[in-house]
Amino acid sequence: MFLNPSSKAFRINFRKSLKAKSLFCSKDVLSNASLEKEAPKETLPHNLSFIKPFQKLRNYHNTNKMRSFAAAMKFKNLIRNIWLWSFLHLMKFLASFSEAHPNDKPLRFVD
Repeated sequence: MFLNPSSKAFRINFRKSLKAKSLFCSKDVLSNASLEKEAPKETLPHNLSFIKPFQKLRNYHNTNKMRSFAAAMKFKNLIRNIWLWSFLHLMKFLASFSEAHPNDKPLRFVD
């Protein structure tokens, strides 16, 4: 069965084979082989508890930003709706003066 060199199973099998070869190979050959084939290890420490308070603080500020942004958008939409409603009713009110009444006769131009 062919395994992909980047797969986890390949790395595990390769490490097992390196351990088996270490009994028969010299250390310099083993170190060269492990430098070429083994996956790079994580450089971060495993205990990252010192980052957690800052992470929480950052998330808190992000949620506050989002809440204030949502409130600002609601306020903007409210002002826009009030302005549109008032403009519409003002136009209706002004248009009511220019409507033709049933008693009115059309204008005639006299020659």
